[in-house]
Amino acid sequence: MTIREHVPLDRTFSPFHLKDKDADDHEIIALVKGRKPINWAGIENSHRAVILAGGGIGKTHEMKRRAKEKREAGRPAFFVRIEDIVVDFELSLEVGDDEAFGTWLSASDEAWFYLDSIDEARLNNPRMFDKAIRSFAKK
Repeated sequence: MTIREHVPLDRTFSPFHLKDKDADDHEIIALVKGRKPINWAGIENSHRAVILAGGGIGKTHEMKRRAKEKREAGRPAFFVRIEDIVVDFELSLEVGDDEAFGTWLSASDEAWFYLDSIDEARLNNPRMFDKAIRSFAKK
């Protein structure tokens, strides 16, 4: 296997808690009540989700892969780096393209948008994230 090959992960997600005690309590209650962890399907069935995690754990690769898998299944899905949206939205689409985006806009189907790189966007300019999200919403 080369380093560029995709390794499928059974990644799970947890709600964000401001205090460690709240996170611990959530995990204990989930275990006692037999709740299943939130996986990608759970995230993708939400209308919106924010994934917060440290750098270098594969978020970008995984989101790109999820967008490609959705597209291969015939569903509208796009991967976009937030810092690229302000410059040129259509060129910022790394998975999907402006033609697919236009087709989706003229339909009534749901679409999946994987927006990545909030940290880098904030580092370049504190207002860039806000501008990018407003630009994305306009489209």
